[in-house]
Amino acid sequence: MTEAVELVESTVTVPAKGDITAEFTLEPTGADQLWILKDSNGLEFDTFHIVFEGVSSGGTSNSGKATLLITLVNTDLEFAKQPGKYDGIDTYDNENDGLGAIQKCKVKNQAPQVLEIELKANKQTPNSFSFKWVAQDTDGNLVVSADPRAQLDPR
Repeated sequence: MTEAVELVESTVTVPAKGDITAEFTLEPTGADQLWILKDSNGLEFDTFHIVFEGVSSGGTSNSGKATLLITLVNTDLEFAKQPGKYDGIDTYDNENDGLGAIQKCKVKNQAPQVLEIELKANKQTPNSFSFKWVAQDTDGNLVVSADPRAQLDPR
């Protein structure tokens, strides 16, 4: 029997028509493992929960923008630059078009390694997507984390 594991979510609240930036560090712990994600206060989380205020009643035009800046720490790995829309993550389990919320997901800095993810509400109902962090070693070999599912919640 598989036991359900509750992930600890870092909740980022985005004001209606406002912008917010949240900074995190990410420490890889190995392939197929949850990597250590910490907010700017040093609190540890498994994943993100983004709350977009004013969207469920006012529509997606009220959506503000959440910018997540994730810095790789304590590693020689680098976020993998990938073909297509998303660097540093591998997405799947797109629920209610959760991937449509991603406006940008690109490596911002090389040293230190910073991944910039921009999100805006694209629905008036909750949606989500699952993803894995994707990094590469100095030889170009990919190292992929376990699944830290993201939840997007218009309110």
